[in-house]
Amino acid sequence: MVDSHCHLYFPEFEQDRVETIERARKTGVSFFVQVGASLADSRQAVELADQYDDMVASVGIHPHCAPSPQPSPVWGEGEGEGVARLTQDVEKLKELILRNKKVVAVGECGLDFGKNGEIEDEEKKAQIALFEAQIALAQDLKLPLIIHCRNAHKETAQILQTTHYSLPTIIHCFTGTWLDAKQYLDLGCFISFSGIVSFKKKAEAIQEAAVKTPLDRLLIETDAPYLAPEPHRGKRNEPAFIGNIIQSIADLRGLSFDEIEKTTDQNARKIFG
Repeated sequence: MVDSHCHLYFPEFEQDRVETIERARKTGVSFFVQVGASLADSRQAVELADQYDDMVASVGIHPHCAPSPQPSPVWGEGEGEGVARLTQDVEKLKELILRNKKVVAVGECGLDFGKNGEIEDEEKKAQIALFEAQIALAQDLKLPLIIHCRNAHKETAQILQTTHYSLPTIIHCFTGTWLDAKQYLDLGCFISFSGIVSFKKKAEAIQEAAVKTPLDRLLIETDAPYLAPEPHRGKRNEPAFIGNIIQSIADLRGLSFDEIEKTTDQNARKIFG
């Protein structure tokens, strides 16, 4: 099994990181993608991946880190404001990629318009600028792209279309409808499903997308430590639970566990090597 998106370098795993990795291996996880969400996170993702033969890393800056009119001491590292800081931060991402052979993708990056899709226009502009800069970086370095999208599917698809991004693109932790998924599929994207697909309530739209997404575009992820699948919902998530996600999709599609596992493993390794 492949966990195509997790964050095992997060502090939630500080006390039992090695044990967490071993538990996953014992359940059959053979490959992990450690995904960065800020410059600092990305460095940690690379550092962790460097320690294990069965791990690779993706580096990127989450939309919540987009440069605001005021510099952010938490997320950004570049000096100044707005475009100046954005340029410096993306340049540091590039340096990190070029220095590390374990980096196989750019992301997570994208758009996050909040729970209700209501954020200020200035924040939207900042997120879009950061997203487009990372698309350009991925295109320049010929790397796959891992996209975070929350309540901004129309805008995300439009940006992908207008930038003509042509390399493998993953819509991580998909939370939209089948129509949202279809517009990404029409652009050649892969759709990645997390533990949400196993939830018993308010997951019908995501489950429909999981059923209708072609098998050759399907990916599985835990997004650990977040979004633990049933029957672990509410607990800290970890890669050892990825089999629950695979089984949920197999049940929804009327296929065997092995069919979903084999196909999603092949898809992930095709993208990440």
